[in-house]
Amino acid sequence: MNLATARSAVRAREVGVRKVSGARRADIAGQFYGESTLLILAALGLAVVLAKLLLPAFNELAAKRLTLGLSDAPALLPGLLVMLAATVVVAGSYPAFVLSRFQPARVLKSGPASGARGRGFRRALVVVQFSLTILLLVCTAFVRGQLDYMRNAKLGYDKENVVFMSMRGDMRKNFAAVKAELERLPGVAGVAASETVPTSGYSFSNSLWTWPGQPAGSEILMRAGCVDEGYFDVLGLEMLEGRTFDGQAVSEANPLFVVNEEAARVMGLGEPVGQWLSDRSARFKGTIVGLVKDYHFTPLRQKVEPLILIYYPPDCDVLLARLRPGDVPRTIAAIEGIWKTFAPGFPFRLNFLDQALDDLYRTEERIGAIIRAFSVLAVVVSCLGLFGLASYTAERRTKEIGIRKVLGASGPALTWLLAGDFSRWVLVANVFAWPAAYLAVAKWLEGYPYRIAIGPGPFLLAGGTAFLVALLTVGFHSVRSARANPAGALRYE
Repeated sequence: MNLATARSAVRAREVGVRKVSGARRADIAGQFYGESTLLILAALGLAVVLAKLLLPAFNELAAKRLTLGLSDAPALLPGLLVMLAATVVVAGSYPAFVLSRFQPARVLKSGPASGARGRGFRRALVVVQFSLTILLLVCTAFVRGQLDYMRNAKLGYDKENVVFMSMRGDMRKNFAAVKAELERLPGVAGVAASETVPTSGYSFSNSLWTWPGQPAGSEILMRAGCVDEGYFDVLGLEMLEGRTFDGQAVSEANPLFVVNEEAARVMGLGEPVGQWLSDRSARFKGTIVGLVKDYHFTPLRQKVEPLILIYYPPDCDVLLARLRPGDVPRTIAAIEGIWKTFAPGFPFRLNFLDQALDDLYRTEERIGAIIRAFSVLAVVVSCLGLFGLASYTAERRTKEIGIRKVLGASGPALTWLLAGDFSRWVLVANVFAWPAAYLAVAKWLEGYPYRIAIGPGPFLLAGGTAFLVALLTVGFHSVRSARANPAGALRYE
């Protein structure tokens, strides 16, 4: 549309001649619709080929299994036809109606009556294109920033050099022996057992807990899980009051508890250590011996919730170990040897806690990668249109440039003369893109209780990037035109 309206002055005489020769306005409009249809048909064919070639990469990026075939997607062909028709109507209507409206006498004498409306329309299209580009660039920056924040945020525990695995075979019932064997390894700093790990959240959840001073009829959802005495040291949890578990023998009827800050807060226990705690089924009824600082036992998409850690090793079936920095592969090989001793016949699967945490944010990573890919595509498409439009504009102003050079205009002044108009409208695109991007980013970040602040940096960076790309795109033609020989320019036309 942009290029068609820009070339309206060139094709105005063609339209005038056709009308003088008897062509009706509908005939002229049909001709331009036909040209648009042929162009868009060629583009559609190329698009289908590119989609077929790029689909495997997109499936890997988005973790999907999309296919491109009529047998797999019967609605594909009707959808492409609808897309084709819609694009022809949208892209071809303005040139068809505008160009077919020219009056023969006027255009044959002096060209189109006025190009102001066409120039305004072209500027609007440039603004729209670059507004969308800036919007995508801003969103890309904030998605990347939020992902980096979640990966590098302080979680309340030390995730580095911690491995875990589900206990199989005789490992669970012989955990004391397994732990002793692991602790003899020079590369192992500590061993623990639990029902779960922070990447999995918690073991069970209910509101069937009672404690001293509980308001009558109140029910508060509490997360809970069983751990052993080594859990706190292996994860590097910070105790605020009381102590951790000491390894003494316990039973379901008389367990020990450690609660986090959020649990103490919702229970209204200013000094939780020494208070009793029980579930209503009376399976667990014991004493709170410690208060642990809040830590993120679920992904950062969720707030830290009330947590009760129960000292009851018989229910623990996950082994955790902290490795010392150094020869990690050798340590892992030694751990595998112990695994084969206690769990022969079961495959050895060892997981690193930091890698498991990264896997939790694959969704955000995919969103960021997809938006980043579309941002690059939007920049390329915008620059292609701008490149063609700048080429045509420079061609149309060749004689003007020659006169200005003869009158003493410098090369930089002429370059800015041609590039400045486009650059101004790219800057105007920020006025529309920034509010839309702010609303989109703010809405997306609402889903994260722990999130980055919406600062001006990404907006300025996106706007500056779009401006620089546009300036370089237009500048190529501007510099070439400004350096042209004035004599050649004045002989033009």
